[in-house]
Amino acid sequence: MPGRLWISIASAQISAASISFMASLAVVASVGTSGLKIGPYKRIIFIISVADILQSFSLAVGPFAPPVSTPQAFWSIGNQATCAASGFLFNFGVTLFPLNIAFLCFYYLCKIKRRMTDDTFSAKFEWKVHAFTVMLALVGNLVGLCLGAINSGVNGTFCCFSALPTGCRQNSELYGEFFEPRSTHAANLITLGCVTIVVFLIGIISCMTSILWHVIIRDKIMRAGSSSSAPTDSQDKGTPPHRSDTEVQADNLLSLYLKEITTQALLYTGAFFLCYAPLIILSAILIFGLPVSTTFLESLNFRVALFYPLHGLFTILIYTRPAVGHFRRGNPEYSWLNAFVLVLKAGGEAPIVSTVDSNGLPIQEHVHEMIKSRPFGVANGNVISSGVENAGRESDMNNSALSRSDLEYAGSENDMNSRFDSSALSSRSDIDWNPSDCVGDGKLEGIAEEEW
Repeated sequence: MPGRLWISIASAQISAASISFMASLAVVASVGTSGLKIGPYKRIIFIISVADILQSFSLAVGPFAPPVSTPQAFWSIGNQATCAASGFLFNFGVTLFPLNIAFLCFYYLCKIKRRMTDDTFSAKFEWKVHAFTVMLALVGNLVGLCLGAINSGVNGTFCCFSALPTGCRQNSELYGEFFEPRSTHAANLITLGCVTIVVFLIGIISCMTSILWHVIIRDKIMRAGSSSSAPTDSQDKGTPPHRSDTEVQADNLLSLYLKEITTQALLYTGAFFLCYAPLIILSAILIFGLPVSTTFLESLNFRVALFYPLHGLFTILIYTRPAVGHFRRGNPEYSWLNAFVLVLKAGGEAPIVSTVDSNGLPIQEHVHEMIKSRPFGVANGNVISSGVENAGRESDMNNSALSRSDLEYAGSENDMNSRFDSSALSSRSDIDWNPSDCVGDGKLEGIAEEEW
């Protein structure tokens, strides 16, 4: 690889990894301020961010970690020990990250389709899966470390499972024949890692397909129900019963709520594939020896260096998106950046702010915290349709409306396992409710444990 191209790739990798490192560090600090006991969603995001911190750090120092004798690493100042340490952190993070993205998709599937509460999810799956993913990443990398399979990568910009000497499988005449059995161990571990990631990629796609299908079918059912007309005494028994405006609005809100949660899931999944797609293509080319042009391979290497390390940046933007949007709708005087900082300081939740008059005296306190007890934006017991029709204007918020702004913020997974207060829903799962529970006076009473 030409020296100028290598410098461009190494510079892009260091810049992107540094940004991602700081972003993931901010997420870890933000989640830590709110406490890890708040729910499985935040704990999964916490582990995803820790995994990204490890791999981002190893990528940031990657061009300097290989042994000085590595011909492909122009900036190398390390030795085999520094390369092994850097490669261990990289492999640990690169294994843990996709496993927890798949687990996050499974969490969404359980919440949206299976209507599972957070307590049930934690008891059945969470701690077992966390233990499995950490042990899988730890054992696999310890085995590779003991077998000497962690060496400088093909380009010399980071260390990972790789044959020795570097580049021997690509050009044995230039770099020499590969060392046995270390190179064979590295090849076996790479194959095992790729198979594991492919299996979890299939799991991610399956979960998201199931979620989307469920949401689409639910939306069609709700639209058909909301368009039904009131029957008369002369109508047949098979005619759908009359549905009040309150029930129709409740169905609309549930539909919007499911769409918002699905949007979050799609954003996490889309960001994952955006970052991983170039690396998957490059790995397939190197493993199977696919014939490609030098120009394409160089371009692909640059894309890997630029996009792959950006997991943390996308994670922090998606993680704060619902709270930032909710906060700014209630406080339009705040810029996106100011709202973003305030949400991070508040632990990923919309903070509490005070409005002051010209003399600096507080006039009214606007509480835009996470609606723990009312995921559908119900501030007392009243269901007012203007909140949906007018997209959650502040006047509707003060009237305790079911507002679109609160609904969109309720798409944040932090709200997915909360209790309604005594005048609202009593079920622990905020999607375990039935539109028929909306009674004539506009209050949401007790929730039946029946299907939607």
